Amino acid sequence: MTVHTPLAAEDIRRAYRKWATHYDYTFALFSKATLKRVVQQFTQDVSGRILDVGIGTGLSLRHFSTESRVTGIDLSEDMLAKARDKVVKKKMTHVDDLLIMDAANLSFPDGHFDGVLATYVLSVADDPAGVMREMCRVCKPGGMVYVLNHFRSEEHTKPVLARIERSIAPKSKKFGFHSDFTTEMLQIDSEQMRLEDSQVFGPMGLFTLMKFRKIGHLPA
Repeated sequence: MTVHTPLAAEDIRRAYRKWATHYDYTFALFSKATLKRVVQQFTQDVSGRILDVGIGTGLSLRHFSTESRVTGIDLSEDMLAKARDKVVKKKMTHVDDLLIMDAANLSFPDGHFDGVLATYVLSVADDPAGVMREMCRVCKPGGMVYVLNHFRSEEHTKPVLARIERSIAPKSKKFGFHSDFTTEMLQIDSEQMRLEDSQVFGPMGLFTLMKFRKIGHLPA
């Protein structure tokens, strides 16, 4: 049985208000190598206008091609403030905008971006299926949607980790994430998005990269 621990936007804001000051020196140290590899793969598949969902403190920004036009969104003003500092200090001219926005209710028009990237985001969203629908909506037909996340471990492959994740699930919202997050919670619409590739990253295979293509063709 899948256990689901609901999150609320305020849970997420509260958690990342605390995380913002030391995020780059804690989780970032653990995840930055994986993030760099994923962004580099993404920029090989996608050029032009890019949406980075859950940009956080902007750790991904320096890995994008300078030819890209990047828009980043996040629910946390505290995290975005760190990202804006990076843009100014590093003179990142490829960054168009950094906006406070709910990823499940994007204010962009349909097909606005050539590709959409979401790293370490879906398990901290209060409506992950809604986020997937919105990322698909704002991506151009034929464009790519990349999702990098930790998904719940299975008992038959990682029994110890699975038990740990299950035991902390009721309290995980205090830290701003679902420890019991599953791929089923994405509720992928197979008529809208096609999974083209899946890769495992990180120690003990903690992270999975899923590469989706929005079904349709780019206009001539």
